[in-house]
Amino acid sequence: MRVIVDSGALKQDAADTSVCVAVDAPTLASKVLDEAKVKTEGTTQYPTELVCRVNGVPAADLEIKHKGGTYKEACSGMPAAFAYWALWVKPATGAWAYAQEGLATLKVSPGQSLELLYTVDGAPAAPAA
Repeated sequence: MRVIVDSGALKQDAADTSVCVAVDAPTLASKVLDEAKVKTEGTTQYPTELVCRVNGVPAADLEIKHKGGTYKEACSGMPAAFAYWALWVKPATGAWAYAQEGLATLKVSPGQSLELLYTVDGAPAAPAA
């Protein structure tokens, strides 16, 4: 299965990756990311339910530009509704779909792709390919 990290609007190449991970049965997304060497961090309030940082991005001191000005992600509670890591799943054939579960419960199957995409003010709206 293909695992993609795209820092999207942040343009933080340090976070970006695209690797293949072998899975032979439905597997928790969190385990697939571990095998892909993608490090995710939750928030203080939601340590495993949410993704606040991926491979250290966004850094706590990074000023994220958005329509309302700038924002720094503290990773204490819910990430801002206008700036967050979105989780996407794509079947072997078909279009990307926004994941309806988080990393701790979402299972992905052989042939699927998994992407973490950072979105600011709704852009990018979906994975590129």
